Amino acid sequence: MTRVPGRKAAQSAGTRRARTNGESRAEEDLRALFGQSTAVFASLAGPAHMLEAANPAFFAAIGGGERTRTGVPLGQLVPELADQGFLALLDQVYRTGKAHIGRDARVVLGEGAAAREAFFDFTYEPRVDAGGNTMGVRVIGVETTQVKHAQRLTAEHRALLEQIARQAPLPEVLEGMARVIEDLAPEEVLVSVLLADADGRHLRHGAAPSLPDFYNEAIDGIATGEGVGSCGTAAHRRRPVIVTDIATDPFWDDFRDLAEKAGLAACWSTPVLARDGSLLGTFAMYHRTPRAPQEADLALARVFADTVALAVERQQAEQARQAAEARETAARADLAFLLKASTALTSDLDATQTLQRLAAFCTPQLAPLCAVDVVEGGRVHRIATAAPTKGQQDLLASHLPVHDAADNTVARVLASGMREVARRTPTGSGPWQELGVTGYMCIPLMDRGSAFGTLTLLSTGEHPFDGHTVALAEELARRAALAARHARQYTHRVTLARDLQAGLLLPDLPAVPGADVATYYHPAGEGLDVGGDFYDVFPSTTAAGRSCSVTSADGEPSPPRPPPWSATPPAPSRPSCPVRTP
Repeated sequence: MTRVPGRKAAQSAGTRRARTNGESRAEEDLRALFGQSTAVFASLAGPAHMLEAANPAFFAAIGGGERTRTGVPLGQLVPELADQGFLALLDQVYRTGKAHIGRDARVVLGEGAAAREAFFDFTYEPRVDAGGNTMGVRVIGVETTQVKHAQRLTAEHRALLEQIARQAPLPEVLEGMARVIEDLAPEEVLVSVLLADADGRHLRHGAAPSLPDFYNEAIDGIATGEGVGSCGTAAHRRRPVIVTDIATDPFWDDFRDLAEKAGLAACWSTPVLARDGSLLGTFAMYHRTPRAPQEADLALARVFADTVALAVERQQAEQARQAAEARETAARADLAFLLKASTALTSDLDATQTLQRLAAFCTPQLAPLCAVDVVEGGRVHRIATAAPTKGQQDLLASHLPVHDAADNTVARVLASGMREVARRTPTGSGPWQELGVTGYMCIPLMDRGSAFGTLTLLSTGEHPFDGHTVALAEELARRAALAARHARQYTHRVTLARDLQAGLLLPDLPAVPGADVATYYHPAGEGLDVGGDFYDVFPSTTAAGRSCSVTSADGEPSPPRPPPWSATPPAPSRPSCPVRTP
């Protein structure tokens, strides 16, 4: 690889720029959400509190529009203040000449659907003439509504982050977040969160506590694509889509009647993206009337879209961890099962018993019913079966597959050497209905590339054969076939060795004058390299009487054993008469 000079520095600079841009956007969102405190001023005259002058912030605070005028009593211009005690405070200041200071005073400005909650720090100061007489009241205040909302937003957002950190269920986090935004928004808003499928082609319902159920059900599973409403388009474009009037926007052609039925008139949708840029879902804010977003609205959407992304990625990470642990646990269980089965399959050097143990291990872990068939002398023999009850086992054992039948599953697998798996009964005749068989798996038992038998697993009821079960059964069949092959080889070699050893025995015992000779044949122990056998017959005398000594194949005395032969020894004066054969 050729290193390009300056590449690392350029990459580092790019990373720093991306980080700086992200931080700058976050700061801008915070400023848009929290804003700057707005100072209001108004000058009131006389006991009727006639509005003589006010700054633009005052008129904006009380609602603007038709209220932007002077020469009108404040109680007439903002009548809702009377029931909230503010006009009484003005009367008190005008009457006593003493100032009044209020902190975090809550006031509801406007009426009906246009009403809004606001908070102020304010001072009512008396206006006096040169003679010291009160002629009016001066109102000076700072609107702290955004500060109060920021405090509530910060507290609620912190609570959401704590929920995510302690791994609260994702639906609980998303629904809680939606309700927080709906409560904090100055105007009515309905929040919806849709979550992307793994392939990113469809959006599923995540949370929408205030939208009608019929609407949530209708949009659950919508495709991502250009012109598929606000959310489908935002997911497709990977950037926000603002629809200020659903009734006229072409993106909503397929959903306009649905939106009208749900009472929705505007929808702003923001895509929820992972750190690597992949799609996680969408965050949408619906409105009952056509409406364009303010910068604070867009900032709020971005902040909570990032929160949704954090919650979804946290859940995905937890699911991935749990899945990895489950796979590890399953792998350990599979290894333990195969180890136990391998030990049992190789514990006895008998091919038939090996395959019978195979059937026993398959039931019930791999399937409720199992049969093992082998080919001997051109015919198929069922040598092992396993089932939950003896009646089922006898019924399964009574069925014998036909070796050359084209419609028989066992015959096809023996011929092809390939497994068959199906969610139906095996082809060919058999007691499938009586056993309640709903599926089968037939695996060949291979020896040097050819099938000498089959392992057939039968499912009943809702017991399916998944990929994991198929792989485990194939591995078990492979090990059983190898163990059976070794057992057959051992049996063949033992038979051959016995035939060879029988051919080396003496056909007749030699005649030994003065002695009756009997023989006992015992093979030499393991680890002796001498080829061939020999026999020695000789007398010996011990303190306990006459006995014998046996010389082994390597010429060393063997451990004491019962006499291998019995003889009447000659008189002590007679020489021994050894008989040796090669």
